[in-house]
Amino acid sequence: MGVVLDVVWYLQGFGTRICETQFEPIWKVVGEHWGEAPYPTLTGIGVTWLYGFQFEIKVVAKLPQPA
Repeated sequence: MGVVLDVVWYLQGFGTRICETQFEPIWKVVGEHWGEAPYPTLTGIGVTWLYGFQFEIKVVAKLPQPA
């Protein structure tokens, strides 16, 4: 099941170079896709290794109740 960005309330990003090179491009994309603030809560975590990736994202969303 997919969700729209309006129901996302928490993002957690894991990056191998989050402080040096990844934060600015990520923040730019957040602004482009979410538009004006308020944005969902975002936590960036620097890690030393991700298997086959440089960045991983965990998203938590609250789905609307069925009518």
